[in-house]
Amino acid sequence: MTTTVYDLAVEVVLYLVAFQRRVEDGEPVAYDDTRAEIQALLGELDRRSHGEPGLWDAWSRARVPLVYLIDEIMIINCPWEYRSMWQNDPLECSLLGAQQALGGDNFYRDCDEALKDLEVAERNNRPDVRMKVELVMVYYVALQSGFKGRYALDLDAWREFKAHVFAKLPAYAQTKTKQLFPEAELHTIRENPNYEPVMKLVVVLIFFGAALAVYLLTTWAKWDTMVGELRDHAKPAEISAGAVAAPSAAESKPAGT
Repeated sequence: MTTTVYDLAVEVVLYLVAFQRRVEDGEPVAYDDTRAEIQALLGELDRRSHGEPGLWDAWSRARVPLVYLIDEIMIINCPWEYRSMWQNDPLECSLLGAQQALGGDNFYRDCDEALKDLEVAERNNRPDVRMKVELVMVYYVALQSGFKGRYALDLDAWREFKAHVFAKLPAYAQTKTKQLFPEAELHTIRENPNYEPVMKLVVVLIFFGAALAVYLLTTWAKWDTMVGELRDHAKPAEISAGAVAAPSAAESKPAGT
């Protein structure tokens, strides 16, 4: 089975989810061990990317936003005790060779470039369309996993950008990226999640069902009251009819019986 850029990226995201769970559960997570684990994981993914033609070129671009994601989780998103140590030596500088940690801005610049490349590849029906799609998928998964960068203080803009990226993905890619979200969102998306249209439809259906139940209960109560009133009115009529019928029966009896 062919390994894809997205397959490699998912392993990074799953590691980060597990890392955050360990911290949240109060498990001691050593700085040196964490750094060694991440470097070993990225090294293994680099090695695997060389095993298939053309995969390394795509992976070398895809791991950049993942490094930005790792740094943001270690420094900002996850409440562990070694934030400041990681901030003093971010992977963006030690691994990517950046002079300054500018991933908060560079992420969005590079994502816009990836979207443009995808648009051109689709328009010209190029054979590398699928790899372009997978690169955009990596950016979207990084966003959905909690990366905010320059939009850390403007969540509306962050959600808008995330929705914009998602809208550019083909349907099959949208479906595939959603498979990761229940686990990722549980640990990383805290603020007012950006519900997809399917979730909005579920909410509407629930509301409609509740309204229908209230309507039926109200209608039944009114109907029961009306039937009760009709029965109450009918009782005197039944009594009167019985009183009239009794003498008539007596009068119709033959004499001597």
